Amino acid sequence: MELQKITLSNIAGGAMEEKFQYLLQKVLKNIEDVNTSSGESRQILLKINIMPGENRKNASFKIDGAAKLSEAGGVSGLMFLAKNGEEYISFEQDPGQLTFNDEKTAIEDKLMEGEKND
Repeated sequence: MELQKITLSNIAGGAMEEKFQYLLQKVLKNIEDVNTSSGESRQILLKINIMPGENRKNASFKIDGAAKLSEAGGVSGLMFLAKNGEEYISFEQDPGQLTFNDEKTAIEDKLMEGEKND
């Protein structure tokens, strides 16, 4: 059996390359996400920790990797607060402001009441 020199592509049976491919997919997916910044760079960090054996004739190693991605941007909004008894509630629309449809419904209700009284 011929001894094979360790390289980046064969270390740990190809684990380094597998880790790179996995992280690359995460980066590419993050770049495609429209909720992230297109002007921010992404990073793939691969690290090999090597711990020499006591006799210095061997060494153990650990492969780690991480991806630095662009965070999804925050979303701002406005909420209207109210209290119903002891319960606090919130709305995206001002409950004190009528919309066109609400006004129409209120007018229709008044008209219907008027027809009933006639």
